[in-house]
Amino acid sequence: MNKTFLAVAIALLSMGFTSNAQNHYSVQIGMQATEMSKYLLTQNDVEFSKYVIPEIMEKMGGREKFLQIMADLHKEFTEGGMIIKSVDIGQPGAIIDTANTLQCIVPEITVMTSSQGNIKQTSSLLAFSTDKGNTWKFVDYIEENAEQLRTIIPTISCRHKPPPRETVPMK
Repeated sequence: MNKTFLAVAIALLSMGFTSNAQNHYSVQIGMQATEMSKYLLTQNDVEFSKYVIPEIMEKMGGREKFLQIMADLHKEFTEGGMIIKSVDIGQPGAIIDTANTLQCIVPEITVMTSSQGNIKQTSSLLAFSTDKGNTWKFVDYIEENAEQLRTIIPTISCRHKPPPRETVPMK
């Protein structure tokens, strides 16, 4: 009887610790993803770049090249009449610990204005932490780019199932 009680108590305690850890990570991820989004909205690419996964930055040619690409994108958006109005970060999914990296999928809703009207885009980010959840890096993670991302970042867990990107006009 005592052994059973002890086993149940340990199981319940470890579930509580897991839940608390998940909650702590969710708060950190949410805060950092929201901060990253703020930098995107204000076109502060230097600060935004601090949240980019290093392998992605390297694949784009390094930090300076990344900053140039971002500046070109902002210019292209502006010339095309596209403005990102808001980015809302959803509740992070389950944390997966793989290859000394914490990872999870974070839902994201972006509202944009264009010459054709307002657009609402639902997509997701893949959040990565290599320092036990203190800092998080992000990359767009949708069905259409999942395999390509896995060639750049082979440690992406195969348990992550990216949702498709959905874009709908708004009234």
